[in-house]
Amino acid sequence: MKTTDVVHAWRRIGEAQAKYLRTLAAFSEEHARTTDVTAELALARGESEHVVRRELEWARQLTSRLPNTLAALARGDIDLTKASKVVNQTKPLSTTNAGRVDTIVADKLKDRSAASVRRIAYNAVHRVDPDGAAARARQRRTERKVALRHREDAMATVSAYLPAEQASAVYARIDRSARAMRSRAEERTTDQLRADMLADLLLADCSCGRREESGDPRSSARLLPKRPDGQSRDLHPHRLRHAHRHP
Repeated sequence: MKTTDVVHAWRRIGEAQAKYLRTLAAFSEEHARTTDVTAELALARGESEHVVRRELEWARQLTSRLPNTLAALARGDIDLTKASKVVNQTKPLSTTNAGRVDTIVADKLKDRSAASVRRIAYNAVHRVDPDGAAARARQRRTERKVALRHREDAMATVSAYLPAEQASAVYARIDRSARAMRSRAEERTTDQLRADMLADLLLADCSCGRREESGDPRSSARLLPKRPDGQSRDLHPHRLRHAHRHP
């Protein structure tokens, strides 16, 4: 067996994914007025509605607005993960401008990583609609959210989709405080300190979910420099609640 055999098998995945998306889009259009397509497909596939809803969006966008990207998927030049990068970048655009981006990137997607495809699409969007950058930023801000995803062995991931300046500032303050706590006596890694810092600060005025309950009595928040009123200086929940409000 040769490398080309593996690559050929991988390209077959893209072909199958393109066929799936075309079928999905057709089914959605045919049944949209008579049934809850998302719920029906989720039940039939044993999949979450979130996943099905996302795939429906990809199918509709690729079949109606991005024919060249869909064709690249059908040829096996890219897979669905890479195709979705083009979908996500063109989502705020008009149908006309999305089509122009699709044309620009058509011959640039093959043999590219997912991150590279995203950059190519991003640059094409700004080339096609440079004056719309502010409007796109406002649109993206309306999508801000916090999500919880449960993991194995009593763990979970909390993620926040925020404007870049806020996300950078939050991470920088947590990172700075975590690094200030590093010492020879501290057994926790910097990653662990960041995680503990985030949890302690957000739960500072709440008795739920504290690490004391899991058998670890240490609290990173109490190691922070204190203000005269006894509260930690960094990221106090009251300040988080009232800062950076957007429409």
